[in-house]
Amino acid sequence: MSCTTRPAAAPPFPMESKPPPYQRSPWSPQFANAGMLGFLGGDLGLIGSSAAASAPNLPPPTAALPAIPAQVVAPTATAFAPQQSTARRSMSPHQQPRASASVGMSKVLPTGQRVHVMNSAEFDELRRKLRMQTASRRYRKRKKQEARQQKTQILELQAELARLQELEAQTKQYQQRSTESLERELKIHKDEAADLSDKVQAAAQEELDWINAMNNIRK
Repeated sequence: MSCTTRPAAAPPFPMESKPPPYQRSPWSPQFANAGMLGFLGGDLGLIGSSAAASAPNLPPPTAALPAIPAQVVAPTATAFAPQQSTARRSMSPHQQPRASASVGMSKVLPTGQRVHVMNSAEFDELRRKLRMQTASRRYRKRKKQEARQQKTQILELQAELARLQELEAQTKQYQQRSTESLERELKIHKDEAADLSDKVQAAAQEELDWINAMNNIRK
């Protein structure tokens, strides 16, 4: 037969001791129904002990944390630098401040004269102004040419209108004249033409006579 040993019995749990009676301090609040509880057989000490037993066990207050040295704070401050630079790069060119536009560079020539060297922003601004000035000059020049052409056309039209008005006046004048006056005017023009023809023939004959005379002298 095998001999088995029985394990030793566990020691009995210690009996919980009854909490001491509640001692009310002079600054504890006074209950309005304290007399009624005593009349009903209640014990204010039990109420206080049960409240104390049901209260949560709070951890003891920890000691004050030591001051953080400056070496720990420095990396935290620099951690936002990449974010700020990223935010500046993400801004559009129109939203970026133009404070750098006024910041230029100066250079001293060998002669001792100090000159101002424009940066990219100043150069872009100067180029924009020059483009605006060039466009404005071209616009004014084109407007002057158009105005000059309009004046020339107006003068030509005025001259043509005057010529047409003169022809119209002559036509009306001829229409108003009688047939006899027109015949007299026609006769006068014919006489003038005949007289002019006679003069031309006489001048031609004189020229021929002079040529013949010169030929005879040479012979």
